[in-house]
Amino acid sequence: MDQRKIKIGALGCSSIAAKAILPTVVGSTNFELVAVGSRDSVKAGEFAQKFDCDATTYDGLLDDERIDAVYVSLPTGLHAEWGMKVLHAGKHLLMEKTFAASLIDSEKIIKFASRHGLVAMESLQYLHHPLYHLALNSVSEGAIGVPLLIEACFGIPERPAGDIRNDATLGGGAILDTLIYPLSFCLGFCENDPADLHIKCDVDEARGVDVRGFLQMDWSHLSAQVAYGFGFFYQNHFSVLGSNGRLSASRVFTRPKDFAGSIIIETQSGVNELPVPAADHYASMLEAFRSKIFGEDDSGTNEGDQILRRIRIIDKVMKRTYGPR
Repeated sequence: MDQRKIKIGALGCSSIAAKAILPTVVGSTNFELVAVGSRDSVKAGEFAQKFDCDATTYDGLLDDERIDAVYVSLPTGLHAEWGMKVLHAGKHLLMEKTFAASLIDSEKIIKFASRHGLVAMESLQYLHHPLYHLALNSVSEGAIGVPLLIEACFGIPERPAGDIRNDATLGGGAILDTLIYPLSFCLGFCENDPADLHIKCDVDEARGVDVRGFLQMDWSHLSAQVAYGFGFFYQNHFSVLGSNGRLSASRVFTRPKDFAGSIIIETQSGVNELPVPAADHYASMLEAFRSKIFGEDDSGTNEGDQILRRIRIIDKVMKRTYGPR
């Protein structure tokens, strides 16, 4: 493999691929977009023209020997099938969030990747933004005393009728679409899984999908309250309440690359703002993917373990909402 560039293909022509991932790939000096694969030849052709790459089918993409890695942006219900096919083709995998629709599927993908020396990574971009690390470091350094309560919310307006997130057969619903953001944020403050979960989930019976939910996670010393889903006035924020203060920020999970802003720290001494530099978290995520492929990752975290930790809780929420599937 060329030690300078990763040759990557895109499986699926999603809106997130078009708006964020593929423009970042094209703008990177360390990646080369080789092809886009779709079941819709017209759509593949449009993407190929826009991003100056080849157009092909799903299978054609996996058979392309030029490609080192594949970014999968299909509906979540298809992640397990095509994620495994990517790995069986001997290619590294960057999977759009949420990683898979179940814990069993996620474990299969991660175990296969590990056995065959391949990288399987979740495309959870905000984890690679300075804001996330500044928040974790500020709390761990005692900026608000002992953390006692985390609140995080990612809520978006109602989805239109034809949106794939309203299609249960494709892994639709809010649990598999929006929960991953505030959940993953809260888990960053504790190494262990929560001892207890309290779940409230609203299901649209006509469509057969969950539309919003509220989750409380309890540890021995800390609680976290999460809100997520569709039908909200747009919400995208977190706060951490501690024994000596409160730390909070907005625009946490979908932060424009030219947006700087700050983290607010409130204590008895007053209100301070911790500056957050503008950063392209999609570009940082791709660089993290590249560093894992070349064995240069110095983050000290195990990607597979982190994915499974998130999916274990999502899987429990799914089962309590829908029962065994």
